[in-house]
This record gives sequence, structure tokens and C-alpha cells, in this order.
Amino acid sequence: MKRAARRSWPAAFAGLLAGAAGPTLLQGALRLPLAAPAFAAEVLALCAAGGLVLGLLAWPPVWLLARVRVPAQPPRAATAFWIGWAFGLAPLTHNLLFLDGGGPVLRLAAVLLPVLVVGAAAPRLGELLPPPPAGVWAVLGLAVLAWPAGRLLLPGRDAGPGPELPPPPAAAAPTVDPDHPDVILISIDTLRADALFDPEADLPNFDRLRTEGAWAPFALSSSNQTLPAHVGLLTGTTAEEHGVRDNRGALPAGLPLLAERFRERGWRTAGVVSNGLLRGAAGFARGFEAYDDQAVAHAGAARLLVRRTRLHTPLGWLLPERLLRSLLGATLLRDLAEQERAAVERGPGERVTERGLAFLRRARADRRPLFLFLHYMDPHTPYGAPPPFGGRHTAALALPGRYRLDRFGRAPLELTTAVERDLQSGDPAVVRDALAALDFLRAMYREEVEFVDHCLGRILAEVETGGRPTLLAVTGDHGEQFGEHGLTEHADSLYEPLLRVPCLLWGSGVIRGELPPPRLADLAAVLLAPGRLPPAADFHFARDDRRLAVRVGARKWIVELRPGSPPRHLGLYDLAADPDEEHDLGRSAVPAELEQAVLDFAAAEAARVSMGASSPDPEQSALLHEMGYAGGTENGDG
Repeated sequence: MKRAARRSWPAAFAGLLAGAAGPTLLQGALRLPLAAPAFAAEVLALCAAGGLVLGLLAWPPVWLLARVRVPAQPPRAATAFWIGWAFGLAPLTHNLLFLDGGGPVLRLAAVLLPVLVVGAAAPRLGELLPPPPAGVWAVLGLAVLAWPAGRLLLPGRDAGPGPELPPPPAAAAPTVDPDHPDVILISIDTLRADALFDPEADLPNFDRLRTEGAWAPFALSSSNQTLPAHVGLLTGTTAEEHGVRDNRGALPAGLPLLAERFRERGWRTAGVVSNGLLRGAAGFARGFEAYDDQAVAHAGAARLLVRRTRLHTPLGWLLPERLLRSLLGATLLRDLAEQERAAVERGPGERVTERGLAFLRRARADRRPLFLFLHYMDPHTPYGAPPPFGGRHTAALALPGRYRLDRFGRAPLELTTAVERDLQSGDPAVVRDALAALDFLRAMYREEVEFVDHCLGRILAEVETGGRPTLLAVTGDHGEQFGEHGLTEHADSLYEPLLRVPCLLWGSGVIRGELPPPRLADLAAVLLAPGRLPPAADFHFARDDRRLAVRVGARKWIVELRPGSPPRHLGLYDLAADPDEEHDLGRSAVPAELEQAVLDFAAAEAARVSMGASSPDPEQSALLHEMGYAGGTENGDG
């Protein structure tokens, strides 16, 4: 009876599933394909589910081979266990050997080799190394799989309100020296400077800041991308000083942030961000007592988990990408999916505002001044303001049928890049549709800016309610293109629409009136010394991964910098006579001053690179890939 039980079909099936679970659980314990502690349980569950799928796939050929043998009988449970182990070993060996590289032939060999070798040796292995009872593996696998099942059935977890400022000392008095006001820095991602002068936009709070404070038509950013622009803004350094070229770079450890400098001087420090590139793990939390990146802290890791699940696990190999994303969003990544839905319904700026208001209210009970940094992501793609702002300007417009909004009614990156492609197509009918789509996209962008204006109004109201002296600065990191030079989005040129960002100062120590356009990096010194005015940007560099723009007065030269090659001319413009940069004056007209500035910049950058350039971590790469930045792909992941 004992031998017959070991030869039963149920015992063989259980042994096969148990064997497949072994290597996949080991893969999960090693956190392959994702070494991210924040998602350790999720990775283990994914691998266990993959083992179950592999076991189920292995069963039909095992059953068929057993049936055609003479006499037809099920394999011993121990043999079935090692056959299952062979199938489960395939993703483990694949990921150990070729997680970050390898061609398709080598990858296929890594999958098939353990199946063939261990599978052929399964009968002998079953005799030499009898496995533990299948029930042990079954219980372990089911326990791990209970995690995604529970995430599907149970309500989502409330992430909580976020970090808080420590309470003030009991003896603290709610008074602040007028010479040391609260300082609020608001950075609005992807906000063009001219968006605040849009005659069709209703922006009462931006208008109020300009009327009651100091303002410039624009400030000049050092980049067309978020990370390097914020490095300059938050450290007070220029492109040639901080050396960060694009979003694949890293915040230099040796540059003190504004929060660190304020904290050294006795300010409380708090920040709220809504872009994963500014997450605390990337170094931007330095100097902050409370840094709320809760909405985006794990965004890169979650996207990396989805991508590597698709490329390196049995579930990813077998399921269509859309179905895989839906499955993960309904189970393991349900909390993040619910956060995204809430951001769509209320706008990501709603949470930034609520947290900012909470920090301001808590600071009232402390005699020390507060430095508060708020970052709004809303004008960035995908465009789509929450109600009642969404539809204000687009309701009367029609998006041409060749373009599609996403399932939330937003304009995603795929739509804006399709419009750019069609603008450059040369086909009159296609170009006409692209121009109509641009009008629609501008209207969606306008609605986003109006929503941010509403959020700004709530911050201003709280500042006035608190009655504390406050210096408020509003700016951005880079702009956005809407058809200029046939382009959309950002990160692909150094034309003025991408480098000009808002510049508004309001409150303590601010003298009303218009200012000459400063550099974005010069705002840090203004915040540290209320009453100081930023100098005019008579000389300015902007850099990205390929291009360099140098501006002296009204002359601007854009070049491509290539290692080991002289700068390649892309355009020379007289911004006074040609503000839209439509007429290239030619390489021969480049003044010696601009020529020397470019050569000096290139030499300094080459020396810096020779000392070792930073590269993005896998989470940062995955985030960049999801956001559509060129070069944001992970090695081996396409």
C-alpha cells in the first residue's frame, strides 16, 4: 500500500508542484529579479506564483510520457519532485547568469539546460536525494501565495498622513523675529514662464503674487530636465558648478542643500515632493527634519518590479504585459495603484497642498522659523486636471480621432510624442490634425496650471491666517514645448521654452516691481538673505546629455558636445531680434567670447568625467523609462 501511494497520480502531481516551488522560492529569497527591500514579500510571492505556473505547465508532458510507457503508471513522487525542480530551476539560473545582459541564444540555453539535465537525472536523484514530504513545500508555497490573495480580498492599506515635524519645546513661544521669516519655496514641474501670462488662463493667485511682489518675466534654468534643474535650485549652483547633465545623474554629495543651510541657521525644515526623481533616497532629504516623498518613494522600485517581472519571471514570460500590470495592480501593488487613482481623481498637487498646510499649522506653535519646500508635478504629462478644472478649456475642443487619451482621460506621453512625429511628417492632412491636437494639449496644460493656481491660493490663505512673516518664492525646473521647432514635451532641446521658468517673490523683505531675468540658481541666495535681489542673468549655461547652450547678453549658442570631438554647431541666435530662435546666424558668426566659454566648459566637464561619472541606480532607470526620458532603460531590459 505504501509503494502504491507513492506511485499514485495525486502524489506525483503534488511532488511535481512541490519541486517547482523549491528553486522559485529560493529565487524569491535572493530577491531576484529585484533587490529591493521595500518589495521583498512581493518578490517572494511572485516567484512562488511562478513556480506554481511552471509546475502546472510541466504536468501535461509528464502525464503524457507516463501514459505512453509500458506499463502505464505514474512516476514516483520523488522523481516527479526532481522533474518539477528542473522546471523551477530555469528562471533561477537564467537570472543568476543573465539578469543584466546576454543574447537571446544564451538566455534560452540558461532556461533549457537545467530542465534537460536535471530532468534527465530526476529518477536517479529521487533515489539518492529523496525530497522532504510534498506537504512541506505545499504549505510553504501556499503561505507565500496567501500574500497576493490577501491583497486582492482585503481593503487597501492606508499609508498614513506622512512624516511630521517633531513637536517644539514646551517653552517655545509662537513669535518669530521679522528678520528671520518663514521661507516657502514652491517648485512647479514643467511650468513654462509664459504660462503665467496666458490671457485665456484664470490665475488669480499667480497674478496676485506678481502684483504684490517682485517678479521677472522668467528665470533661466540650467537644464531641460527635473533632476539637474533641482540640483541647481536647491544648492544655488550653476550647470558648470554642479556638473549634473540629465536625469540619469545624481545629487553630488559634497554640495549642501538649502535645507541643510537653513537648518544650520536654526530654521525648522520640511519638504513635500511629487516626483520620484526627488525622493529622499536620492539624497534630496538631506537637511530636512520631515521630508514627505511618500507618494513617490517607491515609484521607481515598483516600476522596476513590473519591468523585471515581465522580463525575468515565468509570469512575465507567459502573460501579456497589460494583463500582468493589471494583475500586479490588483494584488501586490494595489496600494500604489490606489495612490495613483487618488492622484488622478484629486490631482497630485492636492496631497502636496494638504501636507504643506499641515506643516505650516504645526510650525505656528514654534518660535523658530520654518523652511518649507513644496514640489508640484501637475503640469507634467500625463496632462489631466481634476474636476472642476478638467474640461474648462477642452470641453469646446475636439481631439482628432487619430489620437487617444488614456483610460483616466489624460493625455499620456504616447499621445504627445505621436503629435511631435506627425508635426514633422510633411503630410498636410496629418500636420493639420497634429496642430489641432496641439490646441487641445495646450488647453489641458492650461487647466493643470489653473489647478496649481488654486493650490497656491490655499497656501497663501494659510500663510495669512498664521500671521507669521513669510518669504514665498515660486518657480519651476524647466518648461514644456507645444510645437515650437516641431517639438513637444521636453528633454530634447535647449530652446527658450524649456529654459524659461517662472520667477515670483512675495512677502517679507520683497520690494514690489519687475526684475531683470535671473538664473534659477541665484534664487537660493535670495531665500537665505531676505531683501536681497537676484542678479541679472548676463551669462548663463544650460546642459543636457548631448547639448550645451551658452548665453552672453542676447547672444545664445547651442552646440552638441561629443567626447573627443570639437563642439558641433546647432544654432546661434540673437534673442533680442529673434526671440523664437528661428534664424540661425551660422557657425561663422559665433563671437569669440561664446566660443571660449564652450571650450572652457567642455574642458572642465572632461576633467570631471575622467574622475568618475555617476550612473543611475536601477530604480531611477526604471522611473526614467516609465516617464519617457531617453536613455532611461535598464541594461538588458530594452
